[in-house]
Amino acid sequence: MSYIESSTSEPCVTKDQLLDRISELEEQISNLRRLESTLERNNALFHALLAASHEGIALTRTDATVIRLLRPILGFQNNDVCGLSLLDMVHPDDRRTMQVAHDDLVKRRVGQLEIEVRILRPDGSIAYVQDTIRDMLDNAAVQAIVHNYRDVTPGKKDEMAASELAAVVAHAPFAVFTKDLQGIVTTWNTGAEAMFGYKSEEIVGEHIWKLVPLENRFHEDEARQAAIKGARATTPLRTRRICKDGKLLTIDLVLAPLVRGSQVRGIVHLSHPVAE
Repeated sequence: MSYIESSTSEPCVTKDQLLDRISELEEQISNLRRLESTLERNNALFHALLAASHEGIALTRTDATVIRLLRPILGFQNNDVCGLSLLDMVHPDDRRTMQVAHDDLVKRRVGQLEIEVRILRPDGSIAYVQDTIRDMLDNAAVQAIVHNYRDVTPGKKDEMAASELAAVVAHAPFAVFTKDLQGIVTTWNTGAEAMFGYKSEEIVGEHIWKLVPLENRFHEDEARQAAIKGARATTPLRTRRICKDGKLLTIDLVLAPLVRGSQVRGIVHLSHPVAE
């Protein structure tokens, strides 16, 4: 039998045993290389996902001190905020909201919650942010409070503008209402109620032709099509309306397209009576 002699008291290792051991080591090395390759691909994927993400990721300690920004947005960079309190970046009126949320995670261990706060950008402007906060203190790989925050400023501004517009329209001293593209009335303000006599619940859901005399419908439909095709308000149209009491009222009417995104979704009617 072939073997390798040893000058010590250790048992001799045969050639076949040595070859088996070498084979095992080669297999282990191959597995390690595959694992390393997998880790590299996963790491590259992770960074690619971070680069493509519109969300920011921040890690904080239990006292809200920033440990690291994994994905900076809103103009903040990791070196600018690392070691600072997250509360210092929050609008003064919203700091208590952030503090309470942090305390809930740290002291009450609620696990996860979501809040909306205003952030003070480095340039002094304000950004509205939705922040999903997770308690990952017990995760050995993280050991931090994780903030996934998303800039919702454009949507928030649109929401505020829509609320302001709705308030103005609701109390405008002239008739303002909307209809969909099929001609069904969808909103009705107090000015329209006062002018035409119908309450909102009596007219919303009805077709606009309920208000328009037969002889005036052709020209009004032309104006509607012009508003849709041109995507802009029409010039004033002298026409008439049938009030709830049956009276015919002469009005000046402007039709404006209700645009969402790039498509016309409805028509806004603005009208005021003409003195007879």
